[in-house]
Amino acid sequence: QSTLYIWEGVSVYLPEESVDDFFRNLRQVVAVSSSGGEGSSSRSYLYFTFADKRILDSASRDQVYGGNEFVRYAAGIGEQARSGVDISQVDEYLQGRGLVPYEYEGASGLTGYITPEQKQAHYFSQHPFIPQSEVFHNCLACISAK
Repeated sequence: QSTLYIWEGVSVYLPEESVDDFFRNLRQVVAVSSSGGEGSSSRSYLYFTFADKRILDSASRDQVYGGNEFVRYAAGIGEQARSGVDISQVDEYLQGRGLVPYEYEGASGLTGYITPEQKQAHYFSQHPFIPQSEVFHNCLACISAK
């Protein structure tokens, strides 16, 4: 039986070391739960959000649509952005943490990594007054138990 873990809106507020610890611990949980005989061929998945790493640096934050607004919002609730992913290196980031982007075919043409532009086109295209910021990205990945 497959398992889906959901981790949304969390990683941006954690230090990078804590995010890496989460991935490492999740792989251990998956390894233990999948080592139990029958059904061990099941797959585990993680759906999570991550922030564009450029919002961590005030010099590059302007390059991310909604980046300054998010940082102001976070400060207003007593938080700060502490981690993110270089969006040009998503596959490498995931693979380095035992995750593989989930690839699926469908009418949408989307893969496991959904860019803000794809979200805007596929989910908000009928509502152009709802802009999608570029701060957060979504990912569905297969978890390697190794």
